[in-house]
Amino acid sequence: MSVKLFISYHDKHKIIKSDIIVPIQTGRAVADEVFEGMIGDDTGDNISKDNPRYNELSAQYWVWKNYETIGCPDYVGFMHYRRHFIFDKNFNIKIKSSWLPGMDLYVTEYFDKECEDNLLSHNIQQIISENFDCAVVKTYNVKFLPANVYMKDHYLNFIPGSKSYIYDIFYDVLVGLYPQYKELMDSFTYSPYINCFNMFIMKKDLFFEYSEFCFSILKEVDKRIDTKGFNTQELRFLGYLGEYLLTIFVKKLEKDKMKVKYLDGYFISDIDKQDFVHSIQNVIPKKLRRLFSVEKTQRHKIYKFCGIKLKIKRKILHSKDDLIIQMLNEQNIQINRLENKLTELQEELIAKKYKN
Repeated sequence: MSVKLFISYHDKHKIIKSDIIVPIQTGRAVADEVFEGMIGDDTGDNISKDNPRYNELSAQYWVWKNYETIGCPDYVGFMHYRRHFIFDKNFNIKIKSSWLPGMDLYVTEYFDKECEDNLLSHNIQQIISENFDCAVVKTYNVKFLPANVYMKDHYLNFIPGSKSYIYDIFYDVLVGLYPQYKELMDSFTYSPYINCFNMFIMKKDLFFEYSEFCFSILKEVDKRIDTKGFNTQELRFLGYLGEYLLTIFVKKLEKDKMKVKYLDGYFISDIDKQDFVHSIQNVIPKKLRRLFSVEKTQRHKIYKFCGIKLKIKRKILHSKDDLIIQMLNEQNIQINRLENKLTELQEELIAKKYKN
């Protein structure tokens, strides 16, 4: 059985590549920099420019619409550059802590030799040889988190930037387009179970079925949401809803008696601290490094330093000085890298808060 697993990158990190593993830059159409050594999600039929809303799902869409380009494998799957499935049966999870309480995603400090061995082709093929229909990260019970009883609670209480009306629209769209899923949607809404991270491996035909299901719903939800004024975190709502759709689809597979395999995973905790500190020093004056925040709307970037609010248009046009343009572009790249690091830190802080 042939298989291709795509690892999504929205930020520079260690590139992982093999005859099975394919690194892909997400949001390349709106990125400040093209990452070398990997493909992008911005060729052929794509939603690369919409990556701020779809997150890593822009890679899934590209693979779906450009399947012949990747060689038409029997299985296709997706991971994140910091989150991987555990394929190696000798991977030692007993000495590692969970990323969240009760979660089968384990924290490893660095991408070390054990992680490298885990992603060796023979370990991946050993799992594929079990001939499952779909594989996902083991189901998580959100009741391990405070104030989370059902999935709708999880959306409102745990997802940064969530809005209740978005979930209501999501419900209406799914049930409207796929009435046969109403029972599963109701069960999901009032259950505590989720398959996280938009990580999965599916047989080809099932992948096409799921992608049609997923993107037809998200596209319609997107049409009904006015995102004007949304900040960077709020814009990510479609990516989060994708996790919910994956969970619902997996429940449908179980109901249809298809073979679903549940895998452990690990999270790489290092964030290249030296580079992060260096980027802060290059962008923020020394006296203003303690209190700051960055928000991004569709038209502006808003920088808040110690109570001072600075609103800047995201594109500076018609400058006559090429040197100034070059300097501004370089600074803009560093600011965007900083924003990505801040988003990752926010996610880690949330995880640590609920873990403790």
